[in-house]
Amino acid sequence: MPWENIDANMGRYGALWVAVQTAFGTPAAAPTHALRVRTFLPPTKQYTRTADEYADKSMESKFERVQGLALDTRSLTIEATVRDLALLYQAALGDAVTGTLTPKTGDFAVYAPGVPLTIWQPHPGGHTIAKDVQITSLELTVAARANVTAQIGLGITSVDDLATLPAAPTISQEVLQFRHFWVKYDGAVMKPESGTVRLTVPMSAVDAAQGLLADDRALAPLGWERSGPRVARIEFATAGTPASLRAGYGVTDPANLKTAEAGFTLPGATPKVLSLKLNPAQVKGHDPSSGLDRFTVSHAIEGVSVDGLPPFSVTIPA
Repeated sequence: MPWENIDANMGRYGALWVAVQTAFGTPAAAPTHALRVRTFLPPTKQYTRTADEYADKSMESKFERVQGLALDTRSLTIEATVRDLALLYQAALGDAVTGTLTPKTGDFAVYAPGVPLTIWQPHPGGHTIAKDVQITSLELTVAARANVTAQIGLGITSVDDLATLPAAPTISQEVLQFRHFWVKYDGAVMKPESGTVRLTVPMSAVDAAQGLLADDRALAPLGWERSGPRVARIEFATAGTPASLRAGYGVTDPANLKTAEAGFTLPGATPKVLSLKLNPAQVKGHDPSSGLDRFTVSHAIEGVSVDGLPPFSVTIPA
């Protein structure tokens, strides 16, 4: 096997490559992005098993039968880059355009609320390929004077072993950092000392018996469906409370809701901007420190729909 007799060092031999699919059920032909991954998926299939239960005049353990592939809702951590996040947001929102991404109000396909991904994972414990992967959450963490990290929630129903790896895509060097981060509320520029930009797409698995199909397909669930409203949320801390946020926290009439935006600007001859805009936005959290140390306030702002349409959009570089 390709992973035998090598130094099992994940930093040297592990990787994670992705590409969007054009159709549900058909894996992408080749990876287009190499994520700057810090954690990995299991290198083997995960199964659901049940033990046989019958009387045979003994007290011995019984055979465990494989009932199907275990649903895997797993979180991966990567270093965030503009190029990689653009792809991940497109997949999560079901929109394959560039520029401004408006979340689809319907599903990309049956059993695929978002654009399905194919994931290739070179791994010392075994190379794998997963198709029809759904993004269930995307959380960017901005810590003081550090690279931005992203936790990606993945919904996985189909995994296969991979004997031969495709050509590796190029790893992006457009790493986002604390110094690129900014937040606005009602047009006023905030001074965030840390922050989190979160998108959640609740999903539940759809499963059914498929006894007429080949065993490898009959073991797998059908796919995914949305199970709740998408949540777009910006959280950040400031020294004190800006006046606009103080006013926003007490809004009682939806007509008085404002807009909020958090994003990153990568400098250069042509600056690249990636941002999450909440319109309208409701200030839902205002948590001031209460001790004797430096006075800081944690804020939480969330997109809320007043007309049935998605209350947020994402801007990615063209």
